[in-house]
Amino acid sequence: MRLDARRNRERVLLAAREVFAEKQHDASMDDVARRAGVGIGTLFRNFPKRIDLVRALYEEDLQQLGPLAAELAITHKPWEGLVEWLQAFVAFSQANRAIICELSQPSERDPEFDRRAREQIDDAVGNVLDRALAARAVDPDLTPGDLVQLIGGIVLSIAADETRNDYLLNLMLRGIRTPRE
Repeated sequence: MRLDARRNRERVLLAAREVFAEKQHDASMDDVARRAGVGIGTLFRNFPKRIDLVRALYEEDLQQLGPLAAELAITHKPWEGLVEWLQAFVAFSQANRAIICELSQPSERDPEFDRRAREQIDDAVGNVLDRALAARAVDPDLTPGDLVQLIGGIVLSIAADETRNDYLLNLMLRGIRTPRE
């Protein structure tokens, strides 16, 4: 990819992130092109359909979860690492709520994309969860999929907001933690 084309793509992604954060489901491709300072043709050359842009944004953000889990596995005790990663995952999910909803639409499903995204999330949470399981800090039957489902239930509910998410996450954490003797 030429340097100017790569810069345009990066500007589009940055602008799209801002527009989606502000306008959520009402974000338009015209809004994104205008914010990026590119023509609509440039936008559609990079992302032929809106869902292509949505997937690119989600994939870009998703790539931060794995390294964070790896770092927390090294720098934190097992329970604290799991808690901090789950807090980051809640923040990630809340920030990407509109994007996650679009990706969940039956007409926009891409099984291969869904599989790759799920693997990335499962690998990341598995990194910190495995340590918490080995330390017997959490319910021994807990799986990465369980945690992802619980976080999805928290963040994607109609009443979700930062305060409610924090409360529900803390409630969930009390439920999964193994009681100290």
